[in-house]
Amino acid sequence: VVKFAANGESVNRTTFKATLNQKDVTSLFVPDTTYGGDLIAQFTFQNSPLVIGRNVLITTVDGTVPDTTRTASDVDRVTFDVQN
Repeated sequence: VVKFAANGESVNRTTFKATLNQKDVTSLFVPDTTYGGDLIAQFTFQNSPLVIGRNVLITTVDGTVPDTTRTASDVDRVTFDVQN
């Protein structure tokens, strides 16, 4: 689940991008009402570049810093292992 504006930021969701193991998986993230409209994705071996072993998910999004007009980009990297 990708949560936006957790600390009051103004986020431009159209700038959201996600890669898994250097392959674009942005389209696999869809709004989910269970999580308040935040984006959710489920990765399987059939529909994504998920592999046994080390995986790296990188997400990016642009937005406005609270109480300013300054634009900022957020990049998050999650490294995880999948075992057989």
